[in-house]
Amino acid sequence: IESLQKIPVHFIVTELGFYMIHIVMHSQPVLYKHVHKVHHRFQAPTAMACVYAHPLEFLVGNLLPIFLGPILTNAHPFTSYIWVTAAITSTCKGHSGYRILGHVDYHEEHHYFYKYNYGGMYVLDTLFGTRRI
Repeated sequence: IESLQKIPVHFIVTELGFYMIHIVMHSQPVLYKHVHKVHHRFQAPTAMACVYAHPLEFLVGNLLPIFLGPILTNAHPFTSYIWVTAAITSTCKGHSGYRILGHVDYHEEHHYFYKYNYGGMYVLDTLFGTRRI
């Protein structure tokens, strides 16, 4: 039952963290040029492109948002394993370019246009007008 209570919080924390860090990476020229641009070498992303990043971005932009939810909620290791597995699988799926279980991910648009679809679930993209379908 803990998983049902805490995983929704993990979704929210991850979306907030990933969106905010991603926006900062794009809005600060030095960070984009020397850090985030490494990830954008893939214009047509593949599943493995989701982890192709500068080490700083990988730690702060990719891992921190995923692990912050379980840390803040003091989640049981089992709940954390479920969450981390789901989050990493979702990130790989989002960079795959495939429609899976009827769901298409729009992160590929981000790699073409660079100024849309910063979030993982597009909740904040919708709220802030950065979503592109």
